[in-house]
Amino acid sequence: YIDWMRQLKRYIEIPGYILVHAGLNFKAPDPFSHPESMIWIRDWYEDINRDWLGDRLIVHGHTPMPMPLIKAMFKHHQKLPAQDIDCGAALNHQSFFSHLCAFDLTNRELVFQENVEAVT
Repeated sequence: YIDWMRQLKRYIEIPGYILVHAGLNFKAPDPFSHPESMIWIRDWYEDINRDWLGDRLIVHGHTPMPMPLIKAMFKHHQKLPAQDIDCGAALNHQSFFSHLCAFDLTNRELVFQENVEAVT
């Protein structure tokens, strides 16, 4: 599966959206030219180049956030250039984490599924 993962695209760009695992490195001349950042970057929101981004929304994960914060960000997503949807699905039963979050692009809705695995 490691070989399969290495062959995956680092980002997907569709009308209105950029979908990426972790985020984009806006300190690079071309944010798409830094594939390592797309997998590992954190704390990059302050560097976002809104002129380059235009009206696109970056949807990403990699940095777990509590569900109320994800919902609050989404409420203001018209003003924000990025939406984190990582709700810490693997963080077994920690308050406001432990959910899988998906973003329905068609209906522009967040969907949450609680982690139902037993705590180990």
